[in-house]
Amino acid sequence: AMATGQRPFAGMSAGQVLLGTKSGQLCLNWPPWSSKSLVKIGSACIRPDRKERPAFKGVVSALIKLGSKLEQKQAVLNAIAMYST
Repeated sequence: AMATGQRPFAGMSAGQVLLGTKSGQLCLNWPPWSSKSLVKIGSACIRPDRKERPAFKGVVSALIKLGSKLEQKQAVLNAIAMYST
């Protein structure tokens, strides 16, 4: 979905997806290259029991932290690239 830019369960009707997810036969699969932190956040957001899902504020906070980490990693990669040429 968001990680791949593709629609999850393409070709299935909304009813099929509803029944499949409700019965536990369908679930989102994360690509192997996905950030473990992003998978953790995303998986928490789609828990079947809505009481177990994080509040919006918590999701935003976790995404901001993840974004900061990614920016730091990118800065290091840019510095390595600049000095290795």
